Amino acid sequence: MALVSVTTVLKPWSIFDKIEPTVLEAASVRGQEVHSLLGQYLLDAWSTEIPPGVMGYYDSGRRWIDRYVAEALAVEEEFTDELHGYKGHPDLVCTLKGGEGKCLIDLKTGAVPQLSWPLQIGGYRGLVEKAGHLIVRAGCLRLRKDGKLPLMDEYTKTMATDQAKFYMALTVWKHFNPGG
Repeated sequence: MALVSVTTVLKPWSIFDKIEPTVLEAASVRGQEVHSLLGQYLLDAWSTEIPPGVMGYYDSGRRWIDRYVAEALAVEEEFTDELHGYKGHPDLVCTLKGGEGKCLIDLKTGAVPQLSWPLQIGGYRGLVEKAGHLIVRAGCLRLRKDGKLPLMDEYTKTMATDQAKFYMALTVWKHFNPGG
């Protein structure tokens, strides 16, 4: 059986039907560009110029990385869980300055938090912990268009519950997609 992605499992609860398709497509392209650029920055593999439309988001993420990240341990790496039948590409597993332990971060270019975000973190947490990364802090980092420090939606206190909710969503997804 093929492994289903975290984002596919949560798609029914990621409601974008009120957003015009062209706006949604532009946001998707922007998000992919920003993720790629910040991934390169984290891996010291810089090779691209920054398009003007994503410069602020990039600067926002770079400022946060420079201020808080001690070491990037995994950047958009694929993690899998054969037992539960899913996979995902968390944006960042890192240690933060100050030695708090491992942190799981998902980068967002959207300005408004979504109800699916904590469950996405929960799904990713299951994957990275299976790979040996004990997560002590997690959240979504909302990058800002104006380049200012991003806003953190932290889900550390609800990680275990969010992970359990993700597994419930995965079970429901499998029910409606047998053979997946």
